[in-house]
Amino acid sequence: MGRRYRYRPSRSRAEATTDLLREIFDASPDAPGALLHLARTASAQEVQALRQGLSAGEDGS
Repeated sequence: MGRRYRYRPSRSRAEATTDLLREIFDASPDAPGALLHLARTASAQEVQALRQGLSAGEDGS
């Protein structure tokens, strides 16, 4: 019988997605425009999460 291995991801799904988005924005001739378009097409829940995340960063959290 062979050996069994347990694999764990080296990064979270959110981190992997962020890396992909970063690559897209870096390659875009209009990264600010692409980011604004993404924000404008976000759901209310996504906008709320973004607002909470950005405000948490303002106080050093």
